Parts: sequence; C-alpha cells; structure tokens
Amino acid sequence: MIHFNDVARKFLPILGSRDGYDIRMYANSETFSRLDKEIPGDKRKSLILPTKGESDLFRDYLNDWHGVGINLWLDLMNGGRVADAYVDILKRIWKIFPFDVVVHWGENGAVTRFVEEYPVARIGMELGCTRPPFMSSIVMDPFGTNGAAIVPRLDVSDIEKIVGGKSLSATEALLAYAENIGSTAYEDQFLPPPAELPAAFMSRGKTVFLPLQLYDDANLLRFSPYKTVSDVVLDVVPKLVEGGCKVIIKPHPASEHRANARLENKIARNAIEPWAADVFWCDEQDSDYNNSRLISMSDAVVTVNSSTGFEALYYDKPVIVMGDAVYKPTGIFPTIQEFLSGDYDKNKYLYGIGLLRRFFLNGYLRPASERGNPALFMQMVGLINGLWRLDKSSLAMASGMYQSLNVQSSIFAKTAMLKGISVAGTNEFGAPTNIAAPEQDGEKEKSVEKSGGAGRDIVFLVSRMISESDKKNVSELSAWLDEKLEGNESRHAFFERLGIVDRNYYLEMYPDIRDAEVCPVIHYATHGFLEGRSPRRGIEEGKGEMVEVLLRTAQDVFNGGAGIYPLPKDKEDSRKHALKSISDRLNSSGRKICVVAHLYYADLVDEILSKLNNIEENFDLVVTLPDWGADVIEKKVLQNYPDAVFYRVCNRGRDIAPFLDVLPLMLASRHELVLKLQTKRGYYLGGKMLPEFGDIWREESLEFLLGDAGRVSGIVSHLRGREASMIGGAPYFVSLEKYPYHDNGGLAWMLMGDEAFSKKYGFFVGTMFWSRLDCLRPLIESAGLSMLSFSDETGVNDGELADLIERVFGHLAGHANGISVIDENGALKARAQPSDQSIHQHLQESQEKRSAMKRSVHGLIW
Repeated sequence: MIHFNDVARKFLPILGSRDGYDIRMYANSETFSRLDKEIPGDKRKSLILPTKGESDLFRDYLNDWHGVGINLWLDLMNGGRVADAYVDILKRIWKIFPFDVVVHWGENGAVTRFVEEYPVARIGMELGCTRPPFMSSIVMDPFGTNGAAIVPRLDVSDIEKIVGGKSLSATEALLAYAENIGSTAYEDQFLPPPAELPAAFMSRGKTVFLPLQLYDDANLLRFSPYKTVSDVVLDVVPKLVEGGCKVIIKPHPASEHRANARLENKIARNAIEPWAADVFWCDEQDSDYNNSRLISMSDAVVTVNSSTGFEALYYDKPVIVMGDAVYKPTGIFPTIQEFLSGDYDKNKYLYGIGLLRRFFLNGYLRPASERGNPALFMQMVGLINGLWRLDKSSLAMASGMYQSLNVQSSIFAKTAMLKGISVAGTNEFGAPTNIAAPEQDGEKEKSVEKSGGAGRDIVFLVSRMISESDKKNVSELSAWLDEKLEGNESRHAFFERLGIVDRNYYLEMYPDIRDAEVCPVIHYATHGFLEGRSPRRGIEEGKGEMVEVLLRTAQDVFNGGAGIYPLPKDKEDSRKHALKSISDRLNSSGRKICVVAHLYYADLVDEILSKLNNIEENFDLVVTLPDWGADVIEKKVLQNYPDAVFYRVCNRGRDIAPFLDVLPLMLASRHELVLKLQTKRGYYLGGKMLPEFGDIWREESLEFLLGDAGRVSGIVSHLRGREASMIGGAPYFVSLEKYPYHDNGGLAWMLMGDEAFSKKYGFFVGTMFWSRLDCLRPLIESAGLSMLSFSDETGVNDGELADLIERVFGHLAGHANGISVIDENGALKARAQPSDQSIHQHLQESQEKRSAMKRSVHGLIW
C-alpha cells in the first residue's frame, strides 16, 4: 500500500489546469486520506473522489494478499471479471470529465478494455528497466507496461528502421547514460568478485548469472510461463548445469524485508539441491553482491524479464529472456539452447542490442524526475496523444516517439559523458531527491520513506539499549529486556526513552491510529506491541518480531560486526597503505593545523588552493579524492603543496567517510585544529541542477572560512582560546529542529547521552568548517566510525549515515564549547544561533544580490 501511496504522491505536482491541460487524479479514499496533509488546497479540485459504492467495492477486494489478493490482482491485469467494475468506474468518470488521455501506473486490464470502446489515448507508466547506478528511468508507453508495452510488438528490423541503423556502443551507454559523474556502472565491472565466491567456482566452464524476481512480481506472473520462483529455477538451472555452466543466483534485494519472499526463495533453493554443487546462491541479506560486477564477471545472464536483463546489455553480455519483457522485441535474444551450443550469430546479436540500446536510452526511457515535472510530463502526454490520433500502429507510434525525443536525449547524454552529472540524492542539501518546490521554513518530511533508515537506525538504537542496560551478552540483555517489556507503563517508558517507535512511520502504516489521533508511542506500548504491529522500518509485523530483531542486532553489536562493510582485499590494502602514509606525514610534521580537502572536481581545485594561501601558519594538507581519474588533481596540488598527502577512496560516504578515516590520525598526531573543505558544485531543485546556486554555496563558504589572512588568524585564535569548538559561514549554520536526524537521535545519544537533547543545537550544511579536533573525538572512540561503517553507494538512498554525521559534527561542537559563525560582513559572532532562513532562500537572495550588482555597473565604449 505504501508503494502506491508514493506513486500517487509523486503525481501531486502535475495536477491542475495549465497550458491547455486539465490533469486530474482518481484513487481510492484510503490513498487520498493518507496523502491528505500533503495535498495543497489548489490541487484538491483536481481530485476525483470515489463514490460510496466504489469505496464499498474496494473494501470488498481487501483480501489477504498471499491468498486471494494476488489472484484478484492478476484477474484485473488480464481484464477479467474483476475488471468489469473498474471499467464501469472509468465510464462514470468519463461522463463527468470526458478526458482525452488516461494515465495508469502498472498493468491494468480495465484500462485496456475501456480504450477499446472510447476515443481515449492511454499511457501506461512503470519504473523503467534501468535503475541506479545506471540512469534512473520511467516508462510512458501508449500500449501498456511490461510485456504489453510497445517494444514486444516490434521485431529487430523495426528497431533498425526507427534508429536509422545506428548502433549505440556499450561504452557510450555506460559513460553517457549512467546516474552520475563517477560512472559507477562503468567502474563496478572491474570490482573483484565477492569474497565468498570460491575461486574454484569460476575456474572452469561458463558462468551464468540468474537474478531472481519477487514471487508476486507482475512481470513473472503476467508475462512469463512461470507461476513461482521454483518454476523458474527448476526450468533454468538443470539446463545450464547439464550444459556445463556454473550458475550464480541472486534473490531480489527486497526479499530481505518480506517473510513470504524469503520463504519462496528457500523453497526454490531446496528444489535445486541436486544441482547445488554447481550453484552459488547469494545471501539475500548481503549487500556486497554488486549486480554490475556479477553481470560483468559472468558469461551470460538469464532472466525471466527483470530490469537486470536490460542492464546486462550495458556490458554486451548474452542475455536470455525467458518471458515477455518491455525491452524484448523478436529476433534479438538467444534461447538457453542456442547460448549453450553457440548456435546463434554473435555479431548479429551485438548489432541488435546496440540498436536496442539506442532506441531505449536515446528516447524511449524517460528520466524518473519527469513524472513530477508538470512541463515535461505534459510534453510527453501531448506527444503520445498526438501520435496516437495520427496512427495507432505500434511501428508508427514507436518511430514517432523516437524521432521526437532522441535529439534532446542524445545531446544531454553527450554533455553528461564529457562533463559529468551530479547525483541527485547523495547530498541532502545539494541534491534533494523528492522535492518539486523550495522547502518552506519549518516544513518536515512526512513521507514514511523518509522516516529513518532501514537498518542503521536500529544498530544505533540497540547500541543505546546495550549502553543503558550495561549487559555484556545477549542472554543477560534478553532477561533485562523482558523486565522492561513487562506492563504498559514500563513498556511506554522504555519505548519513549529509546525511541523504539518511529512516529511518522507508525501513523503512515496504521491509518486507524492516525485517524483516532492517538499517540503512536502510547498505542504501541499498550496495544501495538501485543498485536505484533511494526514500530519502525526494519522490524516486520508479527508477535515477538521486535524482540527478535533487537536481540539479533545486539548479537552483531556484541560480536563487533554490526554496521561493518569490509572492502575487497585490494581496496583494503590500498586504504591501509594510504592511511599509513598520512599517519607518517602527520606524526613527523610537528604542525598543529591540518586541512582535509575532498577534491572531486578537477576544475575547482585551483580555486581552493588559491584560498589556502591565506593560512599564514604552516599546516598539513590531506587530500581525499576519487580512486579513478585523479591524476590531474594530484598534479595540481603537488605543484602548490609538494608535502601534501593523498587518500584515494572508493565510492562510499561522500566526503565524510574518508574524513572519518583521517580523523584518528590527526588526533593521534596531536593536531589541534582542522579545516574541512570540499569542491562543492551541485545544487538540485525539483530534479534540475542549478549550477549557479552550487557556485554561490562553494564560493561563499570558501570566503567565510578563508577570506583573508586576518580572518583566518582570528578564527584560529578564537578556536585555540576555546571560545568555540567550530566555526563556519552563518547562512549555512542551520537548526537540528528544521533539519532533524533521520534516526530519531540514536547516534547523537550514543555519543552524548541525554545531554544531547538538553538544548537546541545546529550544524553546518555542506560540511565545510574550521573545528577543534578534540570535540570530534567521540566519533572514533564512542562510535568507532570509519570508511568501513559505510556501504557502497548505489545512487539509491545514498548518504543516510553521511547525513547523520553531517549533523553530528555540529552537534558535538555545540555540546563542547559551542559554535561561532562568520557573518556576511566578515565579522566573527561568538556562540551563534542557527539561521532562520532555509538554504534555498539564502541562495536565492545571494543570486539576486549578485544580479543587481551586475546591473548597476555601467560602461561607455568609444
């Protein structure tokens, strides 16, 4: 249900009448109710509410998902009996609002039947077949979704005509159509195989990667010959093994969070026990099995019809597609038998997938951000509606869409390949992922998806619980926990104190509690715990589930393994070597100031180096930078600072993870002060990069921290006199109330105890500041944080821990000697309060001031 609420939520920005379009949305009352507080007043007139009879019908269809529910859903997708009532609903709506286009999310047989009777164009929408680290995409298709979409109606010769016989190379696809400037998808193919994968497993025969889908995936149930995950493996694995192949099977990542999915996977795994010696089954709870690496190290990929099949085309791999897929025209993909025997034309296959890549990446797939962008969304709706009314044939529609879209997509891609694009979502303040308008003061995140992490917050919560209990093993902790959970009052005090209940999540999950306006913590303590409700993400529903999760996590904490993400051996060796070099340099220098600069963009390095000239006291310079393409950066730095030391880091934890690795070395070498800098460039709004705002942010921050020698000298004296523990730019010092923790303060409590919440604190967004090093010591000594505390970034929900630590930097400093700021006049203000402005408001005002200054300059040319 949460998934479809989020689908509706992302459509809210496009509702309304503008530019000749009138866009309205129909959904059930439950969805509108859950989104009620998020729907602006001017959008409400664009909502089409269900009648009482329709609401009663929807309630009748509320059945157990794993029993009756899936079959009802399949019947609706197939246009069967269940679709009858939905067709009547569409007819009822059309009478009062005679729409020209109907947009639906996911496959819907009622819509298929409706458009056969009425002069209405349809647009089926679904997530696209590329996900981060590849481009984040959606599909807008005039025939439906998945196997019902436009491409399965074509053959390879049609695709060839549409793209003019121009193939798109795999290298261009990886570099130009990846999610970010780091081109992680390109890098990932060179990662070492998972450590658990036996070397002997890869030493003989061909290796085939088989990614599994969820047992209730529409692609599996509606568009393939299979009914269960077991059906898939029992059909595929014996053929491959008997053909001399080794098989790597990876369950769908979401299986980890769904008990029924885990059960189906277990049944499937047991079913292929006779072939187990030639099968490597990836642990569904281990995030180290990188899809890109598994694809690149395999000789082929077999899929029912998952997005991994298309992503394998980025690497020119043979792909066997067992079902109908949104990316499967006839005449391209080989069968298992053809792959095993080699009885297919490999050059023809490579040419064919090159054509397919060009069609998909140069036009058909749309950026995921378009569904919340009114102008771009209406442009696509208008295009598809116009083409449909001219010629409804699949070839004409596909050709028209490609010809209309490929030029802009191609130009953007080439620009991205040459200059790079930043990653929306990896910096909360520079690149928000889900906003379509400037954030308003005091506005809080309401989405359940934003209400905390799916694991990291539980680790902090459990660490806090262990600290409070003072127990040394799980057995003692279990007995202590039983006492705390005995009785309503004791449970309430315990849940409240430790932050067990994520209030936003609980109200989103349980509308009955929200509607009753009951305190989530009180309800969970008195009823929800006994009923087996879920108090937060990462703890599933079920009696005893909360206790099981807490104790299981506690065991990991006692073992020292919770939240640890080891690096591959070669990268760990490189990390240790770099840190030893840094340690040797810092211990031998005798200096008291260290500058840690995270230099990601080569063209911005000179700007930072020139500002460092304003530090008159000798200092050590530690440069952290990407582990690829960094030679130019190192050369520039060494020309100015020949004693600088470098730390090339993998794609983890942005600028914060490498800083945490260097932090204990600075403390051990008795440095007093640190200046933390980075080549900040990106600022995103509504999915669009505003480079001028990113430039303002970076330029202002450098001016605040390094404006001139006098300013730097004053900052250093202020910190050494313990008049503050941290100093930064006033506009970028924001309140923890306005930008709260995503883990309910678990990490802060671990580091500072109850004192963490004794008064109001703030932090510097963008993590550029001067600081005393001693105030940051708890990050190492109490939390033990390092590069290994961060998982590899994939472009999805990246930065969760980094965002927490960004806040904790300021929180720790405020808790120590307080925070001072440099105001916009260059004055140092002691013990400052956080800014009342949002970051966006400040950047907007700064831009307006700069524009006014430019306009006020007059010139005379003779």
